[in-house]
Amino acid sequence: MNKREAAIIDVDRLRLTVTVVSVDGGRTVVRSCRSLRRPAEVDVLDGAAMGGWIRDKLRENGELPARVLLSLPRGDVVIKRLTLPAGEGVSSSDLVGAVRLQMGRQLSVPVEASAIDYVPMPPEPVAPDAAAGSAVGLTVTAAALPGDRMDWCRSLARAAGIKLARVGLRCFGAACVLADESLRRDGAVLGVIPAGASVEFVIVEAGQLMLARAVDIPWPSSDEPTELEAYADKVAVEAKRTWMSHRAGRGEIEAQAVLVLGAGPGAEKLAERCGSAMERPGAVIASAAAAASKDQGEPAPSIAAAGIGLAMEDAQGRPSLDFLHPRRAPDRAAQRRQRMLLGALAGIVGLGTPIVFAKLEISALDDTLTRQRQLSSSKQSELNEMWAEHARLRHMEQWAGIKVDWLAHVGALSEQVPAPPEALIDGVGGRVNAQVDFTGKSGQYAGGVWSSAQTASFSLAGRVKQRETAASLRGRLAAGEIYSVESPSPDTGDRFSFELFTPLSKPVRPPPKTDAKKGDKTGDKTADKAVEAAGGSAASKDAKTDTTKKGGGA
Repeated sequence: MNKREAAIIDVDRLRLTVTVVSVDGGRTVVRSCRSLRRPAEVDVLDGAAMGGWIRDKLRENGELPARVLLSLPRGDVVIKRLTLPAGEGVSSSDLVGAVRLQMGRQLSVPVEASAIDYVPMPPEPVAPDAAAGSAVGLTVTAAALPGDRMDWCRSLARAAGIKLARVGLRCFGAACVLADESLRRDGAVLGVIPAGASVEFVIVEAGQLMLARAVDIPWPSSDEPTELEAYADKVAVEAKRTWMSHRAGRGEIEAQAVLVLGAGPGAEKLAERCGSAMERPGAVIASAAAAASKDQGEPAPSIAAAGIGLAMEDAQGRPSLDFLHPRRAPDRAAQRRQRMLLGALAGIVGLGTPIVFAKLEISALDDTLTRQRQLSSSKQSELNEMWAEHARLRHMEQWAGIKVDWLAHVGALSEQVPAPPEALIDGVGGRVNAQVDFTGKSGQYAGGVWSSAQTASFSLAGRVKQRETAASLRGRLAAGEIYSVESPSPDTGDRFSFELFTPLSKPVRPPPKTDAKKGDKTGDKTADKAVEAAGGSAASKDAKTDTTKKGGGA
C-alpha cells in the first residue's frame, strides 16, 4: 500500500497537540509530537486568534504534510445513536434526510447551519422470538457540529495557513485504537482518554464505538501524587457512571476491561482506580505515540494516541465522521439543473459549432481580403507612379513633336514673291505658338488622349514698284490655302506688310479626307494634286520635271 503522511491537530480549551504520523498499511509510525499549553491572552473562542497562534508555533517546528486533520473534543458535538427503518425501498438519500431530521430535534440551533454526519453500525441480531418478516432497523451513530463551531474551524484553518482535509472527533480516533482490543477480548471495553480540559470515555464493542461521553475534568496542574490521586478518583466515578448508563440500554453485556490511552504515572493511576471502581482489569494502552511524546509530559501521549486513530481510520477504510465533507442527500434539483445545462450545452454545441466554423471561415476570408487590399494598394501605388512617369514622357514627346520647317516655309514664300525690281523684301520674321492638351476618359488617365496644337506666324514686309504687285502677292498667298493673311497696318505707297498664319509645319497642303472604300490609285492622285496646288518646293518641282522628261524620252 502507498505510504501516507498526515498531521493531526488536536485543539481543546487548554492545550494544542500536533502529531505527525506516517501510515503504511496497518503500520503507523509517529514522526513527531508537540503539545503546548494555550496562553491566557489567546481567546479560545476566537478562531482567527487561535489560528494565528498555531501558525506561529508551526513555523517554529517546520512545515506540515499536505494532509492535515483537525481533531475536536467530544464536548463540541451532539452524538446520538439512531435506529431508522430499513427496507428495499429506502435509498441513501432517504437515509441522509432521516438522519438530519432526527438530529434536528436534538439541536438548539438551526439544522441548516450545522454539519451533520453519521457512521452506519453493524445490523442488530434478530431475536429468536421475533415475528417472521419483521423489519430490521438500520442503526447509525450520528453527530452534529453546530454552525458557529464549524465557522470557528474554518477561521482557525485560514488564520493558521493550512488546508484541512478532514474535521473529525478525538473519541472516534480512540475507538479505532481500541477496536482490536475489543475484538481480542470478545466483549466490550471501556476506554479512557485524558485530555487537557476534559476526560473522554468511549465504549467499544465488537470493534464499533457504542458510546462516547466527555466530562470536564482538567488535567492536574502538577505531577504531585495527591493531585493525581484526586484526579484519578474523579475520573473513576465518571467511568463507572458511563458504564452504568450504557448498560441500562444494552442489557446484561459486561465490560471486559478498562483501558486508558496514554503513558506515564497519570495514565497508570487512572487505569488502577477505574479498574478498581468497576471491578474489572485496568490497563494502559501505550501506543506508538508514547515514545514520540514522552518529553512533552502528560496528557500529550493520550491525545496523540487518539490522533493516530483518526489517521488509521482513513488508512483502514473504516467508516468515519467528517464534518468538513458530511454525507449529503443527492440534490435532485441540481440533477435537473445539470440535465437542463447539458441540454443547453448540446444546443450550443449543435447550433454554435456551425456558427463558430462560419466565423472562422469569415475571419480567414477577412484576413485574405485584408492581404489582397494591401497588395492592391501597393500595386495601385506602383501603377500611379507608372502613369505619372508615362504622363511626363508623353508630355515631353508631344512637345518634342511640335516642329516648324522654317526653311521650307521661307522657300515657299520666296517663290510667291516677284523677282526684283518688281518687289523687294525688306524683312522676314517668324515665330510659333503651341500648346499640349490631355483629354481623360471618364475622368481617368488610362485611355485618355494626348493632343497638341501649333500655329506658325510669319511677318513679311517690303517694297513694290506698283501697287498692283502687292495686291497680286496677297491674293496668291491667300489662295494657296496654306496661310491665312492679315495686314497689321494699311499699305501705303510702295510699301506692304503682311502677317501670315499656318498650322502646318511644312508648306504642304494636307490631303483631303477620302472615303476608305476608294482605291489606292485615287488616293495617290489626290496627293499629287495637293502637292501641285501647294506649289511644292523647288526640289519637288525639279523632281517632277525630271520624271516627266524621262517618261517622254522613253
